[in-house]
Amino acid sequence: MNSKLLLYLALVLSGILLGSSAVAQDTPEPTNWHGFLMLPSITNVNFLITHRVSVRVPTKLKIERMAGMLSVTFDTNEFESTNLVIGSNAVTVVLGKLFAWPVGEPRPTNWIGGWQDAGLDFNLGTVVLSTNLDSLPQPGTSYIVEMDLTAFETDAPAGHLRMFPWSTNYNIIWERVLKQIVE
Repeated sequence: MNSKLLLYLALVLSGILLGSSAVAQDTPEPTNWHGFLMLPSITNVNFLITHRVSVRVPTKLKIERMAGMLSVTFDTNEFESTNLVIGSNAVTVVLGKLFAWPVGEPRPTNWIGGWQDAGLDFNLGTVVLSTNLDSLPQPGTSYIVEMDLTAFETDAPAGHLRMFPWSTNYNIIWERVLKQIVE
């Protein structure tokens, strides 16, 4: 073999070996939690270096009451623009918690439906409550339906179980409560 080829192979192999060991030291190993893979935090998130993002946020729920069912989503005609300040390389997430209870009774402590979605598009779908599964709606009863919305930034990978409120490294960047009475 000629000396140039040997030198080339030596450089490539040493680069691979050194690079591999550096990557192994810099990247924590994933762990398991109740059978779910727990990915490590994103290491280059910086909540102190920020940028502004313009987003459209919901201002009203769209609720349809049918025999034995309530469907709850956002009224897409009732969004407004706002600016949020987000950290560098942070993952953004929207969390929605749905509460529903009869008018005149106290708000329950446990939410009955919810969503968590990476991004800030508020495309959280529709929750359908049924008399058979959720014990509401009952005929002749009016309900208060409330959606607690929280947008936050985190260093947890998108779609991951460690997202808010389970991640210990997050910042709430926007909150709103949408509330309506359904007859």
